[in-house]
Amino acid sequence: PTSIELSSVPPIVMLDAIWVTLLTDTDQHQVDALGRQRSVKTRQKMCVLVALGLYPHQGTWGILGWHLADSESQPAWEALLVSLEQRGVYRQRGVELLIHDGGSGLIAALNLLYPHIPHQRCTFHKLRNLYTAIQAPPDVSRQEARQFKRDLLRQIQPIFDAQNVQAAEKIRDKLCEQWHSTQPKWGKTLQRDWHETVAFYRVLARFPNWPRTALRTTSLLERVNRMLRRLFRAAGAYHTSAGLLAAVTRVLKPKLLI
Repeated sequence: PTSIELSSVPPIVMLDAIWVTLLTDTDQHQVDALGRQRSVKTRQKMCVLVALGLYPHQGTWGILGWHLADSESQPAWEALLVSLEQRGVYRQRGVELLIHDGGSGLIAALNLLYPHIPHQRCTFHKLRNLYTAIQAPPDVSRQEARQFKRDLLRQIQPIFDAQNVQAAEKIRDKLCEQWHSTQPKWGKTLQRDWHETVAFYRVLARFPNWPRTALRTTSLLERVNRMLRRLFRAAGAYHTSAGLLAAVTRVLKPKLLI
């Protein structure tokens, strides 16, 4: 989008990807109903990698950059992250936290390029994984099973509302001990990637007045992605990568931070 260095670097950076269909040419041709030669196209899934910057103390935000790739691989994410560094997005200029959804390629890229900045796993994605891991009691109705899962998931909330990370760990340990025999998978999911689940506490320790809800989810970026999804659904598929990038640019460029 741009390589112009930012005048002010946002402390919080959110990263996510959205998938879209691109039609690509093959070497084959076919005759249509009017006798015309038409090239045969195949559907290819592409993803738009998006970075959003947030100023939590001001409540303002903007888009930092985006990149079109054929996967969420480490090299694809590195291409976006390197372009962000060229704009001045690095720790020495004030980046305090990176929030993501837990994709392996993105994690590898973050560990390589931003090893000294806390990486926060999106709480929404973590809770979704925990909900899936819960084993409902046997011989209950579907509605009762859903209610059991919701009730158990509510017991997680105090972890994210604790005074500090030490208090959050005590709540985690108590829950894992309480449900060890009946919900072993749930307990393992809760403990997995723990340091990224509660990374936002490291930022709150330094900036206690920042709203913690803004430090643990990518929901703000998901709102932007919804605008892109509406655009992609209306188009169905794009015939060229240039057309796809032009459509994405129309949505994101007005929100670009400069």
